[in-house]
Amino acid sequence: MERFSVNGKAKPSSKLALTEFDAHSKALRAKIGERLDHLTALWQENEKRLLALQQPRQVYHPYKDDNLQYDPDRDDGMYTVYCIGIAKYAGKWRLCLGTYHQREMWEYGENISWCPVTECSMEERMEAAPYVKNLEQKIVETGEKIIPKLDEAIRKLEDALAGV
Repeated sequence: MERFSVNGKAKPSSKLALTEFDAHSKALRAKIGERLDHLTALWQENEKRLLALQQPRQVYHPYKDDNLQYDPDRDDGMYTVYCIGIAKYAGKWRLCLGTYHQREMWEYGENISWCPVTECSMEERMEAAPYVKNLEQKIVETGEKIIPKLDEAIRKLEDALAGV
């Protein structure tokens, strides 16, 4: 039944407005869904590419922190650091996003909470996207640094076998 206003004109149906809103909402959801699927596929391709650079091991690049302290000389480490990295998650090497508390890192060593990037929120993935190249550089740098350490470990094990 149509409703009339005080001046006798028909009021627009709220059902029609809701239908238009629903159609717009569904169209918007579809557009976001398409882009999110594309974003996920790109993250998966980057994961494969980064893992193929060299033997997987934990490597990460911090890209943000929530340090609200303005005096760098009085850094107490009471803040969270956000990073992108290669980490072992559920028995597999994955491209992940992680967080750690700076003070705990200083006091106890690495204690990063990891989550595969494809399982992170859309906002987290968008925020971390600019830092993939930084991680790639870090992977190469750590690869260059690990070779002498590997050579030293090999030498020590060979010496142990030779009875030296």
